[in-house]
Amino acid sequence: MIFTIMAYKQDNIDTCMGCVVGRYDSDFQWKSTTDEAEVTQFIASILVEDSQLDHYECEHEITFLIDGEEYPDSEDHQEIKSRIEANAKQIADGKIAGIKAAKEKIEADKSSKEQDRKAAAERKQYEDLKAKFEGM
Repeated sequence: MIFTIMAYKQDNIDTCMGCVVGRYDSDFQWKSTTDEAEVTQFIASILVEDSQLDHYECEHEITFLIDGEEYPDSEDHQEIKSRIEANAKQIADGKIAGIKAAKEKIEADKSSKEQDRKAAAERKQYEDLKAKFEGM
């Protein structure tokens, strides 16, 4: 079986009250192979990419072809397609969770550094005031 995946994302413009807020380019990616694992990884990468889009940016429209047909009548084809999509979603969910965890860790580190900086500034101010008023 030959699997062909086409992923198309249309371009669009985000406007607010007549002003252009953002412009998003179109994108087209495709993969054709006989290996289910390659197809699964490709679809998972598209799903991960879609999870990182801006709020008004369009997601990819994924077209799944098996032996050149989009809607094969065979139940085997439907079963294979469902299995690949489910596996791709599972892989993508794991990667998305990892990305979110990394972002949360970065944000927590940033917050911790900010708190440490504020505490150091307050200690310095305390020491300066203490020295000023002890000398009187």
